[in-house]
Amino acid sequence: MILPKKPSHSSIPWFSIGMTAIVLLSLALRFWGLGRFNRLVFDEVYYAIFANNYLTGTSFFNPHPPLSQYIIAIGIWIGSHLPFGQDTVNELTGSLRSTWSYRWLNALTGSLIPIVVAA
Repeated sequence: MILPKKPSHSSIPWFSIGMTAIVLLSLALRFWGLGRFNRLVFDEVYYAIFANNYLTGTSFFNPHPPLSQYIIAIGIWIGSHLPFGQDTVNELTGSLRSTWSYRWLNALTGSLIPIVVAA
């Protein structure tokens, strides 16, 4: 009787190393130059302003689903309490905010997409 051979597994966890490398690369690419543009870009024209309105309690009409504005509002709130990223500020959202404060949480969420896809 011939027993089937067990597949040999390498002692190096290549999947974990690969996923870690992909996540680190995605973090680096997403956060690189995040505060470079001191103006609202693409959806930030509406979403950052709406998120600021949620934080300040201002009444407004929002035709979009609010989840993305909630995420940006949480990022603005946390970003306003952090000691870094406050070097360049603007008033494009209706309040004096740094561009980093309304972009960092979206960048972090986007960098975690490879982990979600791999799971």
